[in-house]
Amino acid sequence: MREAFTRVWENPYVRVLVYLLFFFLLYRFLLRAWPALSILLTAFAIAYLTHPLVRFFEGKRLPRLLGVVLVYLGLGLFLGLASFLTAQTVLELSRLAQELPGLLDPFLSWLLDLPNRVRTIPIPETLRPVLAEASRNFQGLLQGFLETLVRWLQGLLSQGGNLLGFFTSLLGGIFQLLTALTLSIYFLYDLPRLAQAALRVFPEPYQPLVAELAHKLDQSVGGYVRGQLLVAFLVGLMVGVGLWL
Repeated sequence: MREAFTRVWENPYVRVLVYLLFFFLLYRFLLRAWPALSILLTAFAIAYLTHPLVRFFEGKRLPRLLGVVLVYLGLGLFLGLASFLTAQTVLELSRLAQELPGLLDPFLSWLLDLPNRVRTIPIPETLRPVLAEASRNFQGLLQGFLETLVRWLQGLLSQGGNLLGFFTSLLGGIFQLLTALTLSIYFLYDLPRLAQAALRVFPEPYQPLVAELAHKLDQSVGGYVRGQLLVAFLVGLMVGVGLWL
């Protein structure tokens, strides 16, 4: 039986067919399990990104549990501030979309009256018919362009209402978010033990190599991600302070 299986497996078409079937079944499994996997991945990402803060508190001789609590208190404050700023931005965009026509009325009136202002400039009689026709054409084009511009700006700014609907519908997934945050607390607290358990999956001779590669990957990828988050936070802080001033 084993020899027959080996002979069949030696056929490249059989191997390709088996691999294709395996990847198809894996794809179907991931498609069905993605809602649960997305929660786990989100929880692990939160724990991974906040782990350096816990290590910082551990370096200050604080218990790991207290470090986790401090990190999640800060994360809660950040999420609360982000929610408040998002709501304020949506409200301001909606208000600006409503007031935009009135704000642009003086500017539009000045532009539409521009051809009449040009007519008051003394010009030779031979050029008057040409300039009059050009002025009428320009006025029609300008009016059509400005109407299109106003409609486009109103449509762009009215996206605040769509954003409000988006964030309202996002409340339907609040349970998944809370689940991910709860799981991330356990992941963050037990991350060193999880790393050791994942390392024991590999054969013992390869464990030092895997540990070294994981350390380098953490330094490069993790440092890049955390650096980008830090840059985004600092840019947002400076822009916020500048707009507040």
